[in-house]
Amino acid sequence: MGARLVRKTWHGDEFKARARRANGRFLLGAGEKVAVGMASHAHVQDNVLRPSIHVAVPDTMGEVPYITPIPTNHGAVEVGSWLPYACVENNRGGDHRFADLGWQEAQEDFDSQLARAWREEGL
Repeated sequence: MGARLVRKTWHGDEFKARARRANGRFLLGAGEKVAVGMASHAHVQDNVLRPSIHVAVPDTMGEVPYITPIPTNHGAVEVGSWLPYACVENNRGGDHRFADLGWQEAQEDFDSQLARAWREEGL
């Protein structure tokens, strides 16, 4: 019986591309979840703070008074508000801590969000 030749094809570039898409999907989803949580906890005084909360890639928000970075082993996004009083509001403590409370709620689901993003890419 002769030896069989086994060929394996490594699709490394395709795997890397899928992993980047999955991680990007996770980061944007995680950022949006944090932003929604922050907005739900923000006190509405003048109806400006809630709509100002947004997600951006790192270092693109410019002069932002309050940023909640979402660093992971898979990249980072920033969630924050450009309003000068956003950090003051959060630092008042108690139920004014809209950014801290939104972050705490959102991070509980990060593992399942990451797993779902990878599954959606077939990984």
